[in-house]
Amino acid sequence: FVAAVLFLARQTIHAELSIGDPAPKLQVGKWIQGDPVSGFDSNHVYVVEFWATWCGPCRESIPHLNELAKKFADKGVVFIGQDVADSDDAVAPFVKKMGDKMTYRVALDDKTQIAKGVMETTWMKAAGQNGIPTAFIINKQGIIAWISHPMGLEEKTLNDILSGQYDIPKAAAEYKKAQEENRIYQEKNEKIFAAINQKKWDDAQSALDDFLKDYPRFQNSYESVRFQILLGQKKYDTAYQFVD
Repeated sequence: FVAAVLFLARQTIHAELSIGDPAPKLQVGKWIQGDPVSGFDSNHVYVVEFWATWCGPCRESIPHLNELAKKFADKGVVFIGQDVADSDDAVAPFVKKMGDKMTYRVALDDKTQIAKGVMETTWMKAAGQNGIPTAFIINKQGIIAWISHPMGLEEKTLNDILSGQYDIPKAAAEYKKAQEENRIYQEKNEKIFAAINQKKWDDAQSALDDFLKDYPRFQNSYESVRFQILLGQKKYDTAYQFVD
């Protein structure tokens, strides 16, 4: 569990690409489904979702995106499922098995130039997004209007972007604020595990107390972390209260 918490805490890193910036080039390795898209044009809004076949949350969000893709197909919204972690022999059978639950365009990343893939590097890594699924919306001017988990994508957002009523500067400011809050969250969280790894148990307890003071909603989720710290402090009687 400790490793899982640390992994989740590192889902967002320093970002060079953000809402309000021009979208990077669309450069895929291979189209698995749907008509190829060579680039963004001024007649369409694009939803580019980064995913993988083994990603549980991705599998949950695919039907949601598919429904939106169907509803907005005649409104000029193009959906692209950009796989960043699989090969041909994994993605094609997956898409076929999904059938009518995944009918939008699907592409593989271009890994001929960069080991991790061009799209993963120029989009995900540049935006500080290491966790999938993550979706980007590009407006008709080629500007990134939205970055978030695809389950949070609503019809209103797409309609506002299509009509030009979506407030990109406001969205950019809110996104920047959220990124900064997440950076602080990461620093506090990683301080806990740095102390644990160094077996500085009192420092770890202090860091955990500081973290939970700011994020009390995670109290139950971090019980196993506190248990580990108490064991390290040799406070066995207190530690085993968490087991009952």
